[in-house]
Amino acid sequence: MIEYLVIEGVSIPYVIKKNPRYQIRLLFKSGQLIVETSSGFIDDKSKSFIFDKSNWILKHFNKLNVHNHKANLVKQLPIGKVWLLGKIFEYEFIPDKKNYFRFQNHKLLIFTNVSNPNLDTVYDVIKAFSKKFLVQRTIEIANETGLIPKQVRVKVQRSKWGSCSSEKNINLNWRLIFLDTFIIDYVIIHELCHLKHMNHSSLFWDLVEVYCPDYKLLEKHLKENQWVLNIYKD
Repeated sequence: MIEYLVIEGVSIPYVIKKNPRYQIRLLFKSGQLIVETSSGFIDDKSKSFIFDKSNWILKHFNKLNVHNHKANLVKQLPIGKVWLLGKIFEYEFIPDKKNYFRFQNHKLLIFTNVSNPNLDTVYDVIKAFSKKFLVQRTIEIANETGLIPKQVRVKVQRSKWGSCSSEKNINLNWRLIFLDTFIIDYVIIHELCHLKHMNHSSLFWDLVEVYCPDYKLLEKHLKENQWVLNIYKD
């Protein structure tokens, strides 16, 4: 059951969930505040905790609204336009035996064998392109840095841009293809550095800084682009 918390005149939807692992925990998910408590109820102690965190709640709710607004603007682009690599491109469907696309004069020519292509067709082609582009770019950067992964995979992920496993495998979110290329490169470098340091220690960040001296600014750009994760629902 959705209830509402009012902070400085802003109504914030929240749901209470039972989680025996926490006395109380706050997190945002799917556009609403989740309040997890060990009992599944909010007692006086929980109310006091929520009140103390009211500034944090309002800050993250406002940020979430901004992200959702940006994602909705992209979703509402007129037919014939799509967001890709941090820009808006016009696209045109061209009948073909296979599904792929090609850049031509800042326009996407989408070749497809679909009889009645639509926006889903566009994203299917972009997703396929993303897998090739991200793997190839990772290989290029790996060769430049000497940080060589065992395998590079592009996956459907809802909350992470990338990850590095203890087996030295790099996983990348296909939605990276919607970001500017300089941010894509940063995410790849970030994950490659985890091949040396499987944590976020000072040694890890020192290594990141070798390849990205302005990594703090890039981290900020990445956080500001979290809304991209909501562009298209798989």
